[in-house]
Order: sequence, then C-alpha cells, then structure tokens
Amino acid sequence: MRTDKAEVLRYLGYKGQRLDRELDSLLEDCIAECESFSKELFVYKAFDITQRPDGIFVPATELILTGSDIRRHLNGCRKAAFLAATLGVALDNRIRALEKSEMTRAVILDACAAALIESVCDEACLEIKALTTKESLFTTGRFSPGYGDLPLSLQKPITDLLQTSKRIGLTVSGNDILLPRKSVTAIVGFREKPEAAISGKCDICDKKETCLYRK
Repeated sequence: MRTDKAEVLRYLGYKGQRLDRELDSLLEDCIAECESFSKELFVYKAFDITQRPDGIFVPATELILTGSDIRRHLNGCRKAAFLAATLGVALDNRIRALEKSEMTRAVILDACAAALIESVCDEACLEIKALTTKESLFTTGRFSPGYGDLPLSLQKPITDLLQTSKRIGLTVSGNDILLPRKSVTAIVGFREKPEAAISGKCDICDKKETCLYRK
C-alpha cells in the first residue's frame, strides 16, 4: 500500500512551504523505509446494535458504547462494524531506534507511519462499504475511541471482541494505548440512508478548532 506524501507533509505541519531537494529526498526515503518495515494488517466484524439510555449496546456482546458523540454518530444505524488495523511491531521498533540517533529521520518516519495507517483504515472501510452495498445500506465515517467523549477505555473491549492479539498481534497497554503504537480501532455505522454530507473527517472531532494537523 502506498503512503500518501501529502498526508505525511500535513502531519509534519507543512503549510505549502517550498521543499528543498535534500528534504524532499529524505521524505521519499522515509516513505520507502516506512513501507519496507510495515506489516499492514486489519480485521473487522459487523454486529447488530441497539440504542439504550446508557449508550449504544451490542446485543451479541456485553459491549456498550457510551457518550453523546458516538450516539450522534450512529444515529439511525442498526448495525456497526468494529475495525482494528496495525502496521506491526517492526516499524515501531525502527522509529524508536532512530529516536536515539537520528531524531529528524525518526520524526519524518513517524509521520509516514501515521499517514500509512490512515490508508490502511481507508482500505478496510472500502471492504466494509462493499458489505453494506449488498444489503442496500450506507456507511458512516469511522469513529475511534478517544474521539469526542467516546472513552479510550473502549480500546480493550474492542480488541478483545475482534481477537486482535491472536489475529493481527495488536494488544492494549494498561493505559489504554494500542501496541504496536501505529494502530487504530474504529467503529463504522450501517445506515438505511446516507448520512448528511460533511466537509471532512475533522467535522466529527470536538478538537478541530485547535488541532495542529487539521487540513
């Protein structure tokens, strides 16, 4: 899977400045290194969901999604897919090693990894969308623990639900941090009608006005 160079620059805080040849060459080199060290994997599974006073309940499990933001995001949805994606531990280790010797390269490689995991999630969402098309349904955007008021503590229940430790080597630390670090969990709703158009992914985040990475 190809890393989006424009996304890498966005994560690096690029605002349209001219790139000199040396920096552009380093950027291309880091993109190639990122793709070489990464092992892109994802898993997902769809479940029926129901709205309850205490949150969004997944009847086949004991999982309850709490918070007003996820309730709003899944409004009108009768099913949702739970997704987990990772770039693997080797890339994590490479970034960590570079932080001790080549900090500039480490920062750029970290930005490349952030862009690449987004591409992996986009690919997974295309597969999920294909499932909904067969059922004449539409998908929402993806929504992750930590967005808005959806608690980060849901990382562990979601990874347990998807058996990510066994299937893609993804675990959760005691502080609810995904390991490997360049990993994502997310929820995608299935709707009978397409959701209202939004101008971008940032529209679902309550930190959009202060985000350093916003497009």
